Amino acid sequence: MTEPTGAPTGRAQRAARPSMLIALLGIFFVGLNLRPAIISVAFVIPDIRSDLALGATAAGLLTTVPLLAFVLLSMRAPGWGRRFGLARTILAALVILMVGFAIRLVPSATALFIGMAVVGVAITIGNVLLPAFIKARYPDKGGILMGVYTVSLYAGPALASGLTLPIARATGSWRIALLSWGILAVIALPLWLPQVGKVKLRPGTPAATVQLTENGGASGAAEGASAGEETADASGAAENSTDASGAASSAKAAPPAIAMSSMLRSPLAWAVSVYFAVLSVLFYTVNAWLPTMFLEQGRGENAGGEMLTVVNLVAIPCALAVSILVHRTRSQVWATSIGSLGLGVGLAGMYFAPAHLGMAFAVFFGIGHGTATGIAFSLAMLRTRTVAGTAGLGALSQTAGYTCSAIGPVGAGALHDVLSGGGVAQPWSVVMAGLVALVVLQFLAGLWAGRDRYLEDALNN
Repeated sequence: MTEPTGAPTGRAQRAARPSMLIALLGIFFVGLNLRPAIISVAFVIPDIRSDLALGATAAGLLTTVPLLAFVLLSMRAPGWGRRFGLARTILAALVILMVGFAIRLVPSATALFIGMAVVGVAITIGNVLLPAFIKARYPDKGGILMGVYTVSLYAGPALASGLTLPIARATGSWRIALLSWGILAVIALPLWLPQVGKVKLRPGTPAATVQLTENGGASGAAEGASAGEETADASGAAENSTDASGAASSAKAAPPAIAMSSMLRSPLAWAVSVYFAVLSVLFYTVNAWLPTMFLEQGRGENAGGEMLTVVNLVAIPCALAVSILVHRTRSQVWATSIGSLGLGVGLAGMYFAPAHLGMAFAVFFGIGHGTATGIAFSLAMLRTRTVAGTAGLGALSQTAGYTCSAIGPVGAGALHDVLSGGGVAQPWSVVMAGLVALVVLQFLAGLWAGRDRYLEDALNN
C-alpha cells in the first residue's frame, strides 16, 4: 500500500527532521545553559557583596530570584510553546538568556537583580519545554536524548563550580566571570537553529489536536498544527499508519483537552510532582548548607566541596544510564525506589556516620541522586501520551518542585537558627533528619508515579 501524499507518515516525519547528531548536540548545549547562569553566582558572592555593598539577605536573594521565575512562569511555558512552537520558543529562550547576561554587566545592584530575573525566565522555558520537544520531535529516541539532557544538567553546574572563581581571579572582575557563561548560549544558538525549520506533520495525531488549557476548553487541530513543526506526537497508531483512513481515524480518536483543574485533582500528577519536588529541595538545600554543616562538625572547610564533587561525578553516569533504561520498561518503580533509597542512605550516612566513611556514603548519595534525576526528568514524558500532556505535567511538577526549592535552603537556615536559639545542641542534625524524612515521602510517591499508567487515561476514567 502506498503512502498518501496529503498526510505524512511517521517515517516521512523522521526523514524530514534534523539528524540525530544535530539533535544530540542541540539538546546537550541547550541543557548546558540551564544551570550555570544561576550556580556561578554563588562562587563570587563575596566579591558582589563587597562591590555593591549588599547585605547577606540581599545577596542570598540573588539566587532566589530565578527560582521565583520558575515558580511563577512554569505553568505558562506550555502555552508559549503551543502558540509559537516548541523549537522557536526554546530558541527565543536562548536569546533571552543572552540578554540577561548583558544586563548583568551594567554596574548597579538593580541591574544585577533584573538580569537574574531575565535569566530565570529563559531557564524556565528550557526546563519545561525541552522534554516536551524531545517527545514531539524524537519520540523514537526519547531515552538517549533524555539521557543527554540529564547529563547536561550535571555538566553545567560542574563547569560553573570549577571555573567561575578562576575566571574571576584571572580577569579581576566577577562581572566578566558571570558573563563568560554566555558563551554556552552563543554555541547553543546555531546548533539549535536547524530544529526551527518548518516540517509538515500528520494533522490527525493526538498531539496535534490535544492542547493543554487552563480552563479545560478544547482547542482544535488547527491550533495544534499552527503551534509549529514539533507539536505532533509521532508515537502509536498514527505513526505506523500508512493510509489516509488511518490518519482520519486517528483524528477522530484524539482525546479531549487536558484541563489544568483536572490535573490538580490527579493523584498521578501529584505523585510525579512530589517526587520531583523532593529531589529539587535536596539539590538546592544540600548544595547550600552541606559545607557549613561539615564545618561545624569540625571536618574542615573543604570537606563539603570534596563530597559534592564525588556526588556529581558518580551521578553523571547513573543519570545517563537510567534516563535510557527507564524508556525500556513498562514500569519504572525500580528506578524511583533505587533513587530514593540511595538518597536517603547516602544523605544520612554522609552526616551521621563516622567521618572516615563519608566518601563511601557520598557514592551512595551520588548513585541515588543520578538515578532520581534520570527518572524525575523522564516521568512527565513516561506518564503521558501526548505532547500537551508532557508539557503540562512537566510544568506542574516543576512549579511544585521549584516552589519548594525556593523555600528549602531558607527554611533549613531558619530552622537551624530557631533550634540554635532554643538551646538545641546540634541543630543541623534535626535539619538533616528532616531532609531524610522528605526522602521517605519521595519513596512513597515514587511507588505511585513509577507505575505503568498514563495521565490522560486516568483523567478520562
